[in-house]
Amino acid sequence: MGAAVGQVPEYTEMITSWAKEAAKTPVISKLTPNVTDISHIALAAERGGADAVSLINTINSLMGVDLETFAPAPKCRRQVFAWRLLRPSCASPLAASGL
Repeated sequence: MGAAVGQVPEYTEMITSWAKEAAKTPVISKLTPNVTDISHIALAAERGGADAVSLINTINSLMGVDLETFAPAPKCRRQVFAWRLLRPSCASPLAASGL
C-alpha cells in the first residue's frame, strides 16, 4: 500500500485529508519521484489540504537542523560542497518541470 499512496492521486488526496484533520501543525506531503507526472499527485495533495509538498529525496549532506535557528547544520567538513549539490539535485529539476 505504501507505494500506491504516492502513485495514486485518490489515495494521496484521501490520506492527506486525514492528516489535515488530525494535525495541529502544517502538513507537508512528501511526493515520490517514482511517477511519470508528479503534477497529478501534487494537485491531489493540494485538494487534500496539504500546506506544502516536498519534491526531493534525502540530501545526505544535510545531517541536522539547529533547533534554535532552524538553520541546516551539516556535520561534515565539505559544507560548501554540500550546498553546491543542493541546486542541481532539486532546484533545477523543479524549474525544468514547470511546477
